[in-house]
Amino acid sequence: MPLKAYKDMATKSYLSFFIDDGGTQDRRLRGYGIGLNTVFYYDKVFRFEYSWNKEGDSGVKIHLEKAF
Repeated sequence: MPLKAYKDMATKSYLSFFIDDGGTQDRRLRGYGIGLNTVFYYDKVFRFEYSWNKEGDSGVKIHLEKAF
């Protein structure tokens, strides 16, 4: 890399666990998951998550932006 400022890429990775809960008057749904969040250059985020719920639905999600 010719530019000294970009020779080292600053990265941090975080393991996350989450629980989502929601429902209507007659049905409740709760989901669980685990994720790996990696931050590049202080503001670029890559999120890789696996989640499942009590009904047996599951899946992998890949996000290229912040959660909020």
